[in-house]
Amino acid sequence: MEHIIKEVGNIDRLSVAVILDGSYEELENEAGEVERIYQPRNQEELDRLAGIVRNAVGFDQQRNDQIEITNIPFDRRNLDADREMLDSMYQREFYVDIAKKVGLVLLALFGFMYLKKRSKALFAALGRIAPQQRPRMEPQNVEPIAREEDPNVPPIVAERRKPKLVDQMQVTAKDNPEEIAKVIKTIMIE
Repeated sequence: MEHIIKEVGNIDRLSVAVILDGSYEELENEAGEVERIYQPRNQEELDRLAGIVRNAVGFDQQRNDQIEITNIPFDRRNLDADREMLDSMYQREFYVDIAKKVGLVLLALFGFMYLKKRSKALFAALGRIAPQQRPRMEPQNVEPIAREEDPNVPPIVAERRKPKLVDQMQVTAKDNPEEIAKVIKTIMIE
């Protein structure tokens, strides 16, 4: 069982105003510039749009509802100026982004070249403090080890082992630690 005292949300009267922009035709004037000329909408098109608005808002003639549709040209000068400003801003951001990427590539290239130069200086400094390698000579006055077992086997010649560069650097570091310290300081300063 229901007891309704008053309906909720009554509409006494509905007034709707719709403003439509017309169409624009682009024509070239005598100076060669393109102008946009306003063309108002025809009455048939306005009536069709009024019918769409009536159905959308729930138009009721008994409530005295009103619908007004007006055709007025919109002012688009500010819109065009804003669009041009946004286009220039996006273009500027695009070029700045490209410049950043090119700058990073150049920075990496210069960093690589700098490290290459420093590594050459390091190896040159290490080469100065390391003793010079003597040219390898064939052993002289080395007597073959005689074998009494088989006379057909060629004799074995004993060779002296030459010290390697690492061994030479270790000997130099032990004998002249001041020279190593000077080389490291020179590399750090450069």
